[in-house]
Amino acid sequence: MILRVEDFALLGDVCGIEERVSILYQFNDPDFCLNLMPTIGSFGYSNPKSVLDIGALRLEPNTPYINLMPTIGSFGYRAKGDRIRSIIVCCRNERVVTKTLKIRDKSFDWGSRTYIMGVLNVTPDSFSDGGRFATVNAAIDRAVQMVNSGVDIIDIGGESTKPGAIPVDAAIELERVIPVIEGIRQLATEQIPISIDTTKSAVARAAIAAGADIINDVSGGQYDSQMLATVAQLGVPYILMHLRGTPTTMTQMTDYDDVVAEILGYFETQIDRAVFCGIDRSQIIIDPGIGFAKTYQQSIELIRHLDRFQILDLPLLVGVSRKSFIGKILDQPDPNQRLWGTAAACCASIAKGADILRVHDVAEMVDVSRVADVMFRT
Repeated sequence: MILRVEDFALLGDVCGIEERVSILYQFNDPDFCLNLMPTIGSFGYSNPKSVLDIGALRLEPNTPYINLMPTIGSFGYRAKGDRIRSIIVCCRNERVVTKTLKIRDKSFDWGSRTYIMGVLNVTPDSFSDGGRFATVNAAIDRAVQMVNSGVDIIDIGGESTKPGAIPVDAAIELERVIPVIEGIRQLATEQIPISIDTTKSAVARAAIAAGADIINDVSGGQYDSQMLATVAQLGVPYILMHLRGTPTTMTQMTDYDDVVAEILGYFETQIDRAVFCGIDRSQIIIDPGIGFAKTYQQSIELIRHLDRFQILDLPLLVGVSRKSFIGKILDQPDPNQRLWGTAAACCASIAKGADILRVHDVAEMVDVSRVADVMFRT
């Protein structure tokens, strides 16, 4: 159930905390419980024991929880119809249930370790490696190198989505990606899972027929009205990313009141759409779209709060590799010189619950993830 401010807005800002808890508890999804500890202490409530008694009835270890604190009084939430989930929900880092996705010979046990997705752009204009792998042979050689470095998924893209990128039509995209997918499948590495990075349903369908396994859609089903239905028909995993606008307009579309909350709301809407179209929810992977219609500060804010997306109980993909926010921190304009900044951002993402890292530097980030997993998952 999605809770809304209107569910208890009539109580007003001066009502007692116990009344608010009672109303929230009444409408709460039974899969969640209340953790009211953050409301005790610095806010000076006069009768904390009664508050704790209400919350403690359903407080269980390793369970997602709702933090009531931001719903109290003067936090400046204005719209009466705003989703309470967007305002108050947060979640423990622990996974309640480990879920498994099987792709070819590989099992993805979400929460057990970090998986590495290697970027293979077969375009002349990608922001970091444009043109390096634009021939079929160069792309296949790079795929083999990534497999030997320990990659878990190869993500093949035939259209740049960097800021200001010019769109290409489906025919050009297909010319670029299909021979590469077919070439990889003819090698000894043929069982490596492949994702097709596209916003076009026609490209997605042809790529799956050629041997791809996953559809990675940076538009989250917004650009092509047939994409979600196509994914449902194909029955393959779907990476649903957050993006406002298009690559040519997204840098002007960064006016968020609360970037994390609004992206959570977007995911709720798009996941509902995907499931309505017939996509199995267990096949969905979410990506908050670091750098896509986000400023430098918003990208950092998202990484700091990636754990809030665990409330959706879906695997989380994060793409920070060589991004401009790293360049700004390091004062490094060359994306190819952002390796160690990428490593730090990947480590932070793992600490906050990332399941998949989409990266250019596979061998290095495999090592980063192995160490970070020991630090943060064990």
